[in-house]
Amino acid sequence: MFSSIWIVAALVSCGTAQKVTIQNGTILGGKCLDTETNYFFSIPFAQPPVGRLRLKAPLPYNVAYGGMLNGTVKAPSCIQFNKVFAESNAHSEDCLYLDVWTPSSATADSRLPVKVWLYGGVNEAGGISDPTYDGCYATSSSIIVSINYRVGPLGFLALEDLGLHGNFGISDQLLALQWIQENIHAFGGDKSRVMLYGQSAGATDAYAISTLPQAPKLLYAAIFESGGGREFASVGEVQHWQRQFLRVLNCSATDLSCIVAAPPDVFVAAEAQMYHPTVPAVTTPFAYQGARTRWGPVVDGHIIAELPTKVGNKVPAIFGFNADEGTLFVLGNYAKDLSLLNQSHYDDFLSYNFGPLATKVNATYSATKFQDAQFPIFAAMSTVFGEVTFKCPAYRALVTSERTGVPRGLYVYGSRAVAGGVNEPSVD
Repeated sequence: MFSSIWIVAALVSCGTAQKVTIQNGTILGGKCLDTETNYFFSIPFAQPPVGRLRLKAPLPYNVAYGGMLNGTVKAPSCIQFNKVFAESNAHSEDCLYLDVWTPSSATADSRLPVKVWLYGGVNEAGGISDPTYDGCYATSSSIIVSINYRVGPLGFLALEDLGLHGNFGISDQLLALQWIQENIHAFGGDKSRVMLYGQSAGATDAYAISTLPQAPKLLYAAIFESGGGREFASVGEVQHWQRQFLRVLNCSATDLSCIVAAPPDVFVAAEAQMYHPTVPAVTTPFAYQGARTRWGPVVDGHIIAELPTKVGNKVPAIFGFNADEGTLFVLGNYAKDLSLLNQSHYDDFLSYNFGPLATKVNATYSATKFQDAQFPIFAAMSTVFGEVTFKCPAYRALVTSERTGVPRGLYVYGSRAVAGGVNEPSVD
């Protein structure tokens, strides 16, 4: 286990010590330097998903601490499978921890609303140790919880031959939400007012959870930032991709012992050798063989029994996306010189992502309609990417949510505030 018992004297440099006692024992936290906020890091909510527990639903962490748990040191991120979005801190399979931030004035009787954060990273990377997700400035009247969950093949490998249903990352999130129901009152939170929110892949996962039968027992509301409403493939539809990964891993699709025995760095190396498209790959229901998101939730008949976009969210929700959201992703492929983009590049982009529907998409989003832009082909690609991956799913899910009768809303973020040289609303 990463978070072992530490000596209190070693924590003097962390500022005023704060303590909270839950079922497992007492957690020693700290106080943020510039705000009236306490933090409690690296709280285990599941047994480490290693060895025989790899590629299985997480088991609750029911072990007594046996002393005071050090909640002042950040936990490692889960194993990362995407260099662009990978966290810079330590990575480990032993990663199922969560962080909690509370107002310094909070007590067990405060009953404050709880906001639970799911990071993005195309379900291939990300972690709660990212300084972007620091809750020190976001807890004036609420409790913030940030959850680590497994990503890439360790979080979403689904194999029919072995009865692996995938969605281990979703199961991690569900177990963390159950932990919150059982323990958040000790931090001053109200378990009946838990709001789940996430960005990009985190929003995709949050939306999936909001459609599950148990959602109303775990959540009061949800917010989906640039990811709610995406289509999921079934387990059967992703087998081509999953088996391709196993071939690179040098394991049979029927040999679980080989898959479980492979070291994490071998997993990472195998995923890196997989085919990576040379064009921007949108998240589209038309391409299940790798053009869409490589790893992520699937309709498995167990955790996610039905397509979320057919079921609809079961709790009040806000869907949203950013203006010009496709620009950031297209730049990842063509940032060297946008002026070199031509119709051939656009045709390849459309063909790869839409196959036989490319002609129809081109008719609607013809590059000739973007001639006023500085880089017409770039503008056309970015528009298609943003609308198919973010805008259309949000609108589609809004329509579906009408069937469940829960309150719903939509936002479009278009601010161009300059920060660190980034002045596009595509970055939220």
